[in-house]
Amino acid sequence: MKIKFLLLLLTITIHSSCNNSIKNKYFPIILQEKPVQCGPICLKMICQYYGKDVDIKVLEKLSGMERNGTSLLGLSEAAESIGLKNLGVKISFEQLVNEAPLPAIVHWNNNHFVVVFEAKTDSIWVSDPAHGKIKYSKKEFCESWLKSEIATSKEGVALLLEKTEDF
Repeated sequence: MKIKFLLLLLTITIHSSCNNSIKNKYFPIILQEKPVQCGPICLKMICQYYGKDVDIKVLEKLSGMERNGTSLLGLSEAAESIGLKNLGVKISFEQLVNEAPLPAIVHWNNNHFVVVFEAKTDSIWVSDPAHGKIKYSKKEFCESWLKSEIATSKEGVALLLEKTEDF
C-alpha cells in the first residue's frame, strides 16, 4: 500500500508497462571503465534509453561520485538535476515486477548499481555496467538484490525514475 501511495505521488505516467517490460525496444549497455562508476553509468544508460546523451563526467559530478563511488541519494540528486523525477524505495520482488516503472536502478550486492529494464514473475533482465546485459531467474536476482544487514529481508532498494518536460 505504501508503494502505491508513493508511486501516486511520483505521478508515474507510464501507461504501457502493465507487465513492466521494455519489450522489443533497444536498451543500451555501457560498460564502466572504473569500478566506482556503476551509479553514474546506470543513469547514463537510462538517459540514452530516453534519447538524451549526458556526458559521464557531468553525471559523476552531479552524483557526488568520489573514490568510493556514489550513493543512491547522489544518484537521485543527479537524476533530478537533469530532469528525471525519481523516488528511492524499498520494495518487494512482486512490487518491482507489478508496480514499479521501468527502467529502474537497483542496489546490487550492497556495493553496486544495475538497471532493471524488464521484469517478469520468473525472470529479470538487467543492464549491468560491470558485466553487460544479463537475464536472471527470480532466485538468482533476489540473491543479489535482497542482500541487506537483515538476512531475511524481503525488500530491495530501487530508484524509480520518470522523464519530466525538463529532460
